[in-house]
Amino acid sequence: MSLNEKHLSMAGVIVAIVALLVSIKSCHQSDKALEFQRQDHVNAVTTAWKGDVNKDELTIKITPTNDKVVMQKAMVTFPDAISDVVWPIEMPDHVLHMASQMNAIQDLVEQRIPKSDGNIIMLDDSRIPVVVESRYIANATLFEDRSLYSIEYNAIVWPDEHRKPGVILNGISFFRRLSADEHSKKVLNDLWEQGGAQIPIK
Repeated sequence: MSLNEKHLSMAGVIVAIVALLVSIKSCHQSDKALEFQRQDHVNAVTTAWKGDVNKDELTIKITPTNDKVVMQKAMVTFPDAISDVVWPIEMPDHVLHMASQMNAIQDLVEQRIPKSDGNIIMLDDSRIPVVVESRYIANATLFEDRSLYSIEYNAIVWPDEHRKPGVILNGISFFRRLSADEHSKKVLNDLWEQGGAQIPIK
């Protein structure tokens, strides 16, 4: 083989290697683009719920964190210690009524936190675990979600013998999505047993 032929052969090998590297880089960029597209799609069709409290009416207005999502139906499950009823989020205002549950929270706080003579006891950052099961529309498609949240509240235990504790609702916080094999009531009751009237969701 002549020197020129060797040079041509070597050049061909180099061109082939460069082409292979370019192809690998293109595939990697294509994979990254597909991953970005997939993540954009996931972000467009998933949501968590946030809650705005009306302290006078004892309600929580439930709205999505994703403004492209429209709620169709939602239900809220509480630990058995608070309620054995699955409560609907009422449409079209997307409101969860809390009057009955507030009475249960007051009773439990009263049972678990002894009154102190002449002293007011404050409970800050207390929480009730709940499961929100929802159906919503995003990108003209119906989705279902079942997630663990906590209803945040503060409580005041008065020293007066016959005065019930005061409970102030603060809102809701998202914790995590439940898997298909997790039973809502079991998750909630297990969490409740771990923390009582103040539920540490960590």
